[in-house]
Order: sequence, then structure tokens, then C-alpha cells
Amino acid sequence: MPDYYVDRGIIKWRPFDALVGYHDVIRNMKYQRAKKNQPMVDEQKQEELEYLMRRAIEEDLEVVIVYFFDGYVKETFGRIIKTNPIYKQITLDTSERFHVSNILDIKLY
Repeated sequence: MPDYYVDRGIIKWRPFDALVGYHDVIRNMKYQRAKKNQPMVDEQKQEELEYLMRRAIEEDLEVVIVYFFDGYVKETFGRIIKTNPIYKQITLDTSERFHVSNILDIKLY
């Protein structure tokens, strides 16, 4: 008998990976369960956000935008290059578009 342990490696884990798509289903379930409702932005905060947007455009400042998308709060950065008052959207230099109602916070840099 050998004096050392011989492992079968990945072979012993194959039965756990037998269900095709199992990991995708689990990942999707975790994603769906972690979703939250959109936080409400009060009127005073909306006015502050409008002021910060105008200032960022006038002074060509880089901004960090905290926004709500698909049940999650995310953030991105860039410069505001375009606003569309009809559709209430802003466009960043990174080609990202945001509806004003989804923006939660703006930080100027």
C-alpha cells in the first residue's frame, strides 16, 4: 500500500454537475431574490439633482451618477453631454442614457 493519499480529482464532483443549466437557474434565482423596490426621491432631492445636473453641464464637470436599474442600485461616472427635456433623459459621454426618475444621486468631481 502506498503511504500517500491519491485523490480522484474532478471525477468525484461530476455527479453534482449532471443537471445541465442547474447553475444558471440557481444564479438567476439569487439575482431575482436580491432585487429591491426603487427608493423614493423627494421633491427637495429632485431640485438638488436638477441643480447639480445644470452645474455639471455648465462647468463641464465629471459626475458620479447613482441610479436604479432592474431592482438594483448601481453607479457610473462620466460627463453629461446631452439632456432631453421631452423624454426626461440625460446622456453621458460613455453613451449611457438615464431617465431622470431613475437617478438617485449625483456627485460632482
